[in-house]
Amino acid sequence: MSNTNDKLSDRGFVTYRNFRIYRKLDFGAHGHIINGEVVRTGYIISDSDGICNVMPGATWAQTLEQAVQMIDHYILADGNADVFWRLVHDAKQAAA
Repeated sequence: MSNTNDKLSDRGFVTYRNFRIYRKLDFGAHGHIINGEVVRTGYIISDSDGICNVMPGATWAQTLEQAVQMIDHYILADGNADVFWRLVHDAKQAAA
């Protein structure tokens, strides 16, 4: 993917493997608390038309790189949510 840094294109998204990655905009005034830390940035993954969040459970990524990995897992899982979550879990365990 060209643009693997945190800078999105002028269109507000980047495209990777026919999916769009957008900056998450609904954090509110205080953000979310994840593992005791306040998080105010994130990314969602939509279909190629930018209409629907396609990740199981409408999950989102904290970094652009995580969003790319999630797309790879989603494709590998062939859209199966159980397989997707197992791949995500296994990748987190391997990185720890």
